[in-house]
Amino acid sequence: MVKLGIKYPLLLLPVFDQINSTVQGLIGTPNQLSRGEKTTMQEALLQISNHFCDYERQTTFVAEIVAEGRQQWMTMAPALKSPRDFIHFVGLD
Repeated sequence: MVKLGIKYPLLLLPVFDQINSTVQGLIGTPNQLSRGEKTTMQEALLQISNHFCDYERQTTFVAEIVAEGRQQWMTMAPALKSPRDFIHFVGLD
C-alpha cells in the first residue's frame, strides 16, 4: 500500500475517502491489525494525502492521524519537565 501511495498517488486520490474509511474501520476493530500494519496503512494514507492540493483538508487529516500519539506524548510531558520529575516518573527515587 505504501509503495502504491508513493508511486501512484494521483491514481489513488479519487478513492482516498474509500481507502481511508476502510483503513479506519480496520484500525477501529480490535486485533484486526498489528501496530506495524496500522502504522504502515497510515503512512500510505499520508503519502496519498500529500497530493490533496488543499492545505486545510491535509492539515485536518494529519491532525487526525497524529491525535493518538499526541495524546500519549502530552500525558508524558509533565514527567520530562526536569530530571527530578523524570526520575520520579520511572520510579528511581
